[in-house]
Amino acid sequence: MRFSRFHSALPALLLLVPVALLAEDPKPEAILDKAIEATGGRAAYEKIKTEVVTGSLELTAMGLKGTLTMYRSAPDKSYTVIDFSGMGKAEEGFNGDVAWAVNGMEGARIKKGDERAIAMRNASLHAELHWQDFFQKVELAGTEPRICW
Repeated sequence: MRFSRFHSALPALLLLVPVALLAEDPKPEAILDKAIEATGGRAAYEKIKTEVVTGSLELTAMGLKGTLTMYRSAPDKSYTVIDFSGMGKAEEGFNGDVAWAVNGMEGARIKKGDERAIAMRNASLHAELHWQDFFQKVELAGTEPRICW
């Protein structure tokens, strides 16, 4: 069997590839962009106009069980209701401008400041596409336990 120079150099090249990849971490923005592409791409995200999430909740320490229903509509509207049997329900929403909440403990109220900012971010149906609107920076905190990009 005859080996070419390429075949004999291939193992050494393969050993250098991980070193070259580790030499410089990718930019965090690039990691976020790759995540969007890996999950269907920007165009696929933008086709989604509404979302409904349902689930059940249990606070075992308090003996409470309930349901959760969350509605979101592009670009930034949301309504969430949590209904605990025996205790009533808590509702909150964001209409693109006003963030609000209603529950049996506090009654109705308008959310302001950081609480409004969180409601606005949570209402954004495509926040991952325009994270810069909600966060000042993004940084790579580490690569442990392994590199995954």
